[in-house]
Amino acid sequence: MKYFLQIALCLLLTSQMLQAQLICDQNVNISLDGNGEATLDADVFLDGSVCPDCEITAIDNNGDTLGSGLTFTFTCDMINMDMIVQITDPLDGNSCWVEVLVEDKLNVCNFGGPAVTIAGLCDIGSYDLLLNDADVFTEISNCIRLIPTMNNGVNTITVNHDLIESMNGVSTLDLVIIWNGVNDGFETPMHAVLADIDNDGAVSTIDLINTRKGILGVPSSLDLGSVRIFETNDPFTGFNPFGFTNDYQSLDFNSDYFLTNNNLAITVRKLGDLNNSAIDNFSEAVLEDRSEKTLLYDNIELVAGESYTVNVSIDHSGIQALTGGIVIEGAEIINIDAYSNEEKLISHIEGDQLNLSFLGLDVNELNFTIEFKAHSNGLLSDFIYLNEVIFNDLVDMNMEEFDIVLEPKSLTNNQNLEIGPATMVFPNPTSNQATIVFSEKFSDSNKTIRIFNSAGTNVFQTETNQSQFIINDQEKLNAGFYIIEVQSSNEHSRLKLIIE
Repeated sequence: MKYFLQIALCLLLTSQMLQAQLICDQNVNISLDGNGEATLDADVFLDGSVCPDCEITAIDNNGDTLGSGLTFTFTCDMINMDMIVQITDPLDGNSCWVEVLVEDKLNVCNFGGPAVTIAGLCDIGSYDLLLNDADVFTEISNCIRLIPTMNNGVNTITVNHDLIESMNGVSTLDLVIIWNGVNDGFETPMHAVLADIDNDGAVSTIDLINTRKGILGVPSSLDLGSVRIFETNDPFTGFNPFGFTNDYQSLDFNSDYFLTNNNLAITVRKLGDLNNSAIDNFSEAVLEDRSEKTLLYDNIELVAGESYTVNVSIDHSGIQALTGGIVIEGAEIINIDAYSNEEKLISHIEGDQLNLSFLGLDVNELNFTIEFKAHSNGLLSDFIYLNEVIFNDLVDMNMEEFDIVLEPKSLTNNQNLEIGPATMVFPNPTSNQATIVFSEKFSDSNKTIRIFNSAGTNVFQTETNQSQFIINDQEKLNAGFYIIEVQSSNEHSRLKLIIE
């Protein structure tokens, strides 16, 4: 009996010692289920032991109790939270502690409140971020992407460049802002980043030239379809516009930022778009109406196979920059001459298309000539028009933008004149002389007769008050194509003449 009691006492003491040694695992990772929850009992947190009566108490990093009981339910709002779980045996009061990390490996949770607010291009307002450890794209919109990589604590926001039109928002006004920034300094660091077209961390004349080439459709290896991503409240501390290291093509952040700020505000801006005019659905957009300025040209008569030089001009107080695309359909454009403004011109000629960019001007009148070879007969106005693929606009010294329209000088300066064969000339063609017979509108008035050759040069001029006028050998007109203009104080007519 004595030995039996000793054995029983030993077993009782051993049992009490085992109860006193309640041991928890050091760290436990908890994966939420498809409903974003995980309900667990104490045994999950114990190191091999079983305690059906033990209670669970969950405590956050501030020491606040999140809940307690025989089981506890972990939810999405506990993801990435610093948590401690206390396991307590109610029979003897013994307890142990374990650090817990809640994970969402099935990607069923939002972060539970923290959001990213996106402004500028790709503007979608606010969006609850999906943070997880999968190395995959999460589409926030058809434009913005979040690359979650929570295994190292960093998430990255990028933009789907495939959806960004190259020239969306890039206009003559942006050229002027870059020009002024290079010469006098940028108004904001963001402007400098958006002007760094070649992405070398510095803004220079090269970026300005590349922007102009992009607008004119000159082939280039640079991608003006790129964007830049900024933290909206970034103070740009110590920013140097002529030497910065952040390329702003993506934005990295971690979950600790959300625990502190509960929101990440970002601004997405198109490269080269300093005046913030880029818009979603650019290809379907309708630009708002602006005031117009007129490019005037000499409306000469064309003969197929002949070469011409036509004068073009525009008047406006304080012209600072002009961008335009001119098409002379079916012709071969050879050259553009900008006279004294040649150094301020970049142009691109391809077949019957001329794209041009003037920058750095301060003039009230801009003149240039276009040299081309015609491949069809008729008035220049029948073939010339603006290339609508190009932003045809003018910016003045007050930074005001104007649309450009293209009109012939004869129509612009003589709106009240009748254009057309109101008179007649015969024989036509002729080899020696021809007679101009004036219509009744001209019969009792003084008339000015001008004859222009195929190059648009005035080769003969006279006045008469007769009802007819004879062109003969004394005018010494060589064989070729000519335009005869007849004008009185209130009437105007144009005739074609061929001398063989």
